[in-house]
Amino acid sequence: MRKQKHSPLFMDTIQIGATPTQLEHLQPLVGTALLAASLWGQSIAGDIDPDTFEPVGQERHVDFDLYFPRHVQLSLFLAQLFLADEEDEVPMIGLDAIGQQIDNLIDRQLVLSEISDHDHYLCLFFQEKEPQSENREIWFLAEGWALTSWQELPSEVDREEESAF
Repeated sequence: MRKQKHSPLFMDTIQIGATPTQLEHLQPLVGTALLAASLWGQSIAGDIDPDTFEPVGQERHVDFDLYFPRHVQLSLFLAQLFLADEEDEVPMIGLDAIGQQIDNLIDRQLVLSEISDHDHYLCLFFQEKEPQSENREIWFLAEGWALTSWQELPSEVDREEESAF
């Protein structure tokens, strides 16, 4: 997974929650697996409210980009990641742990099984393509999101940067 130093702040493109029309627009992503992801090293939370600080290793809110087929990039801001097997539904803590879970999601080719709005959070649920149960394996709550397109996957950019040295 590629880590960025800082996420771009384009307030005019960040959506909060999701309207029924926006959810309908996102529905074609359901049933697709992630191709790649980029976890940002710092959340936009500090740009919005400088008093919002989560010590290194204790981050609960992260920003990252999810890369789907058909050049669809979904950026999630102030997002929290949850594992289905956690009984108390506490979000994962720490950039490294969150990054490992996102890598696991990609490696296992979990598919986006549901997109919804819950109390002004965009909710993304991932599970196995043919699940043995209705359990959601990994899910995200994001306070903000933006839908754009990608030109190159992060792994392609990383390879180009490495070959330049």
